Amino acid sequence: MHAEPLAARLHSSLLDRSLPLWEFYVIEGLADGTMGFYGTVHHSAIDGQAGVALGKAMLDLIPVPRTVKPPRLRPHHQYQLGVADLSGASLSNTVRQVRSFGGLLGPLSKAAVDSVRESWSERRSRSTEEAAAIKAAGRTLFKLAPPTPFNVPTNQRAFATLCLPLDEAKRIGKQHGASVNDLVLWLCSTALRHYLRDAKALQPKTLVAGVPISL
Repeated sequence: MHAEPLAARLHSSLLDRSLPLWEFYVIEGLADGTMGFYGTVHHSAIDGQAGVALGKAMLDLIPVPRTVKPPRLRPHHQYQLGVADLSGASLSNTVRQVRSFGGLLGPLSKAAVDSVRESWSERRSRSTEEAAAIKAAGRTLFKLAPPTPFNVPTNQRAFATLCLPLDEAKRIGKQHGASVNDLVLWLCSTALRHYLRDAKALQPKTLVAGVPISL
């Protein structure tokens, strides 16, 4: 058994919404005689940094558990919180979330407006016959992204791995005034472009990506 095809098959399945949104598998009988571990957690439960911390805790290299600091003690109220207290705490938390998100509203709004303008401009440039053909085919005139093999519903996924030394990544990033995250994004976008080019599906328009943000 090889790990990559199995990981691709497991990753193709949606998490069961009637259960906690995580799954872990211990995989035995790999071709090289080792064991594998596969885990998937919904982004609503864990983000990138927390995922790294979880991985370090679960895949520790020593058999002795590390000492974990106890949680910080918070003042304990002797009274039961009422509806007004809970509502106030909820409102205060919402205000903090909106304030932290406020810095992104400008760029997001501009991107949305530009996308709508481009879509309507493209719509006006189409002929009536072409619009009718698109409607008959079940497609929509309002599209924010060009068609690619990734825009279609599917549960088929491939899985591959690549190891890049961290020191080398830092060195390359430093030479160009970039961070490791910048380098990873460059690698992903370059690989994506080459994939679409080889599949003869490279579009002249820029792709649109939805990226989850942890608040």
